[in-house]
Amino acid sequence: ILLTRELLLYHPEVREVLHRRWRHILVDEFQDTSQIQLDLVRLLTTNSLFAVGDGDQSIYSWRGASPESMSDFEVAFHDRTHG
Repeated sequence: ILLTRELLLYHPEVREVLHRRWRHILVDEFQDTSQIQLDLVRLLTTNSLFAVGDGDQSIYSWRGASPESMSDFEVAFHDRTHG
């Protein structure tokens, strides 16, 4: 996951190819995403993201999951929110 994040972060041409391929991103169990996974979502998302999760059901804090990412969603994706 770390190498994929680095690839997308430092090679915008690769990121653009994926943006054209995947216009919509869905993340299930959003409460169990780690910071690196959240970075990947941010890098892959253009303007269509659907995230599903329940902060009260986070079970992966031992591997870096951060249920706070749900409450920080608008801050993390402020440049991609509409409405």
